[in-house]
Amino acid sequence: MRCVIEKCCNKAVLIVGDCKYCGGQYCLIHRLPESHHCTGLETCRKVHFERNCDKIMSEKITPPIVR
Repeated sequence: MRCVIEKCCNKAVLIVGDCKYCGGQYCLIHRLPESHHCTGLETCRKVHFERNCDKIMSEKITPPIVR
């Protein structure tokens, strides 16, 4: 199976080449949503932004109260 990018002749990579946002199968060069101009890029950004925000907020350190 080949990468679905029109002028790309590289083989699609199993597992890491499958885009879960648009469903396309891509080679190593085009596997990232930014590299293949994914139609689900905005959804991808939103999901990862929320995940990172939750992680950062859970690791937030508050200073001790001095009395």
